[in-house]
Amino acid sequence: MKLDTLALIPIVFGIVVWGLVWLSVGLSLFPYGLIILFFFLIIAFILGSVLRQRMRNQEDNYYEKNVDQ
Repeated sequence: MKLDTLALIPIVFGIVVWGLVWLSVGLSLFPYGLIILFFFLIIAFILGSVLRQRMRNQEDNYYEKNVDQ
């Protein structure tokens, strides 16, 4: 496993835990927490669309596999 992938695992885990904490805070403060949930959903939608575009981009995949820096 490459070092950058190994270092990315705890970072992603921390971001997921951080997001779940904010989600639980938003649910516990129901009337006012809807603002937190709204922004959480916007961020999740943007992140999902960026990841989807990256995974479907064949040109980026080609250069990532075949071009050395």
